[in-house]
Amino acid sequence: MKRALKIIGVLVASLFIAVVAVVVATFMGRQAIFDGADANGLRLVKDGIVSVGVIPVSEKEVALVDAGNDKHGAANLTERCDPRA
Repeated sequence: MKRALKIIGVLVASLFIAVVAVVVATFMGRQAIFDGADANGLRLVKDGIVSVGVIPVSEKEVALVDAGNDKHGAANLTERCDPRA
């Protein structure tokens, strides 16, 4: 009986360590996105949980880039917006 409890204890401890290792590997070293951060002309805009990159295309046009969470998402860069509208 004592041997069975030791084995169960080792299995539970191993499972706990594995879960902690996965969580640490996933979230360790991540940095928060700050509104207004600028990197080589790309400005990050954060609104709640959504963030987009604003890339200047010309003096009057910008491109908005949202990476999203869809692994199979396709780029849709055909829509243009008139800033005077």
